[in-house]
Amino acid sequence: MLFNPVKTTINLILTSIFIIGLATLIGYHVLYPDRPLPLTDKLNTIISSVSMKSSSLPNINGDFKGDNIRLGEVKGNVEGNHLRINNITGNILNGEDIIVDELYGDIENGTNIKVDVMKGDIEGGKGIKVHVLSGDVHGGEDVDIDILIGEDYTNHAHVKRKIPREVVCD
Repeated sequence: MLFNPVKTTINLILTSIFIIGLATLIGYHVLYPDRPLPLTDKLNTIISSVSMKSSSLPNINGDFKGDNIRLGEVKGNVEGNHLRINNITGNILNGEDIIVDELYGDIENGTNIKVDVMKGDIEGGKGIKVHVLSGDVHGGEDVDIDILIGEDYTNHAHVKRKIPREVVCD
């Protein structure tokens, strides 16, 4: 079988489009879990299962304070350094080098915090990077946001794309 560069390029482009579309739908499902996606039931089931938390990681019910750990879900406030957490329903109070997939709460303070999808406000901190933020920016230094659904009251955040709240909310 010979290598066909045209076919390989087309397959890579189609795969990339599929992955970007699936990631967008998962992001929508994370921001608005109570709204059904306008898709078939089978595709809704696949997207819900992809966005579910890993059951092999420890989950915390209550506030967490610690360093150098990976967690599944935390239902409470978080403080610590070098953390990797799938889901936080609470606030990040303080810490350094924290990576979060989904945050339903505020970032109060911290350094080098990366969040994929966030519903809450950024109150302070330094070196904060958020892919999709549904909320407002009230403080912080070196704040980078790819998609902001809300307001930047500091006028210093680096926002790639701003979507007015009226367009998204009913």
